[in-house]
Amino acid sequence: MENNVKRPVIIGKSGNLTGKEERFCYEYLLDLNATKAAIRAGYSVKSARYIGYQNLTKLHIQRRIADLRADLAKAAGISALRIVMELKKIAFLNTGDLRINWTTLADWDSLTDDQKSCIQEITTTPGKFGASISVKFYNKQEALKALANILGIKAPVRTEVTSKDGEAKTIFLEVIDRTGQVDPESKKVFGT
Repeated sequence: MENNVKRPVIIGKSGNLTGKEERFCYEYLLDLNATKAAIRAGYSVKSARYIGYQNLTKLHIQRRIADLRADLAKAAGISALRIVMELKKIAFLNTGDLRINWTTLADWDSLTDDQKSCIQEITTTPGKFGASISVKFYNKQEALKALANILGIKAPVRTEVTSKDGEAKTIFLEVIDRTGQVDPESKKVFGT
């Protein structure tokens, strides 16, 4: 007598996955859309939304997706350190270093690779008096916010403290990151 039960396929250390579940994990990483991943993995279009959701709640599938994500980041050479270093380039670029004087840009060949990587777009517009060159950089403020978020640096909150008689008191304020270290440049004294 033949048993028609589906046999799980053992995949690495992430546990037992069926062929469709394994395919779902790969497909999910393409666009992080569980419904589309379920359809591409071979599940019914009618039930794909439910199956996609259900698959994401299964621990062995979550582990496999996490393993695949880690492998993908490793293969691409992406790490938290590399992301921080790229954001650092943008956040701390001195655009004055890209100019010879107020009206003249530095020669492209004289720029460092780090400086070039901060440029989002270069536009040349013809005009009556010659071509005009516009240089657009990646958003410095967004890079600083992303760095602060990744590193756990919180901006200080302004708080006014007064005594019962209405006199302002001296407030000592310092920024402390997630590691508990105090940034010596952040120490400020307010009031008198």
